[in-house]
Amino acid sequence: MPEATNQPDDAALMQAYLEGALTLEEAARLHLRLLEKPPLAEALLAELRTDAMLREINAGAEIASPKITRVEFRLPLRVRWLLPLAGAAAVALCAAIWFLNERPAARLVSVSGELSLVRGAEALPARAGTGLRAGDVVRSQTGADAEIVFRGEATRLRMTDAAELALNQIAGGKSVELRWGRLDAEVAPQPAKHPLQLATRHAVTTVFGTRLTLAARANGTWLRLDRGTAQLRKIETDAADAVATVAAGQFAVAAPGVALAAHPAAAFEEMSAPLAVSLAAGMPTGFGEWLPAGDGVRQVEVARAPDERRRADGTFDRSKPNLYSFYYLPVATAGSFRLRATIDPGETTTDTREEGDLNLWRVGFGLRYPEHEIGLHLAVRNEPDRPRRAWLRTLCLIPEWNRFVSVPLANAPNARVTAGPGSSFRLLWEVRRAGKSTLHLRGKLWPADETEPAEWTVDTTTDAVEGPLGAVTFETFRAACTFRDFTAELLP
Repeated sequence: MPEATNQPDDAALMQAYLEGALTLEEAARLHLRLLEKPPLAEALLAELRTDAMLREINAGAEIASPKITRVEFRLPLRVRWLLPLAGAAAVALCAAIWFLNERPAARLVSVSGELSLVRGAEALPARAGTGLRAGDVVRSQTGADAEIVFRGEATRLRMTDAAELALNQIAGGKSVELRWGRLDAEVAPQPAKHPLQLATRHAVTTVFGTRLTLAARANGTWLRLDRGTAQLRKIETDAADAVATVAAGQFAVAAPGVALAAHPAAAFEEMSAPLAVSLAAGMPTGFGEWLPAGDGVRQVEVARAPDERRRADGTFDRSKPNLYSFYYLPVATAGSFRLRATIDPGETTTDTREEGDLNLWRVGFGLRYPEHEIGLHLAVRNEPDRPRRAWLRTLCLIPEWNRFVSVPLANAPNARVTAGPGSSFRLLWEVRRAGKSTLHLRGKLWPADETEPAEWTVDTTTDAVEGPLGAVTFETFRAACTFRDFTAELLP
């Protein structure tokens, strides 16, 4: 009886198998029944041979006894035609995964000039189409530029101005370090949790989507926004002004001694940032006496001490008067800057003797570098039978404190300024770094009651001046003057 009762179940299982309609539970049950009943297995094999399905069971060659040790199941015919499509889809998926993993997340485009790519310890060719990875460092030389684009978005970074750019992170949020130079960026909208971060030595700029210009200089970081907004944060400070939000049409500067704030933008090269300078923090040196006077300092006495400059043999020459006086003002910066002041000459003691240059009186600025001093002076000569003339005549390099080396300026035009007691004039000097040790110097002066002229009176360069600026001095020679409206500004 049990045998008869189970027989319909066995037949139903076999039929379901042949039709490909077995569930997992039914398949397991049929497998056990076939092991228990060899005749049932032989009946199933006969059906399989009839349906030309014997190749799935090794053509029956392994069936040497009534016992069956393995039975393989085939998908139904209505499902088997999907297998080629499924295989093709799997191949396509694998190819897509490989392609996305191997395809660079960023690449160089629009390359011009000399460019280099450093990947680990290896230097690689850098040309248009070169793929970039996280950790790559791209350097552009003077006069070269290149654009970097990112996969899957419209973000473009354009390097100029002898720049160096490190791609610290590309996936899951982008982190780029501008080590020096200038970067013009068109940034597509970024995920709220993964903004683009542009780091420099002095600050980090957080960007969600905007158009901007970023410059990394030795003395600070300049950020200008043409569209959108960005956040500029100073590094290594907890001061209240450590973060500023910069909007379209504004710029900000992150630098030591500069208050971080957003200002109306101008042409990039003219975006100056005022240095915090306290005139009361200065001190008189050399000879003469200086006193604070409103927004400036006033020299109240012309120096008349003996000259202690050394002769070539190392001895002192005390026969000539030393009429230099200095007001020493700490101003520290490593890069480019601009100095302005209104100068009111007071008492002067012009020497009218013919010998040497002792008939000059001078007034101007001194720049104190670690091993050099540069004098930016207005020199006034009182010449017989000629009207008094004023001109910027020399730049004075002092590699040692006790030796004076003059560098004459070729073709320096007259400034057409009458200077003397009772007159006032404005003096402007612009000092830009043009390399590690080269300075580009431009200067002009004009009467205080007139408009600033467009032309520069002096435009020259000087070499071998390394290190940061440590101080600015107000300097006079054979004169007592007042310096007022003094400003010191950082330049990009």
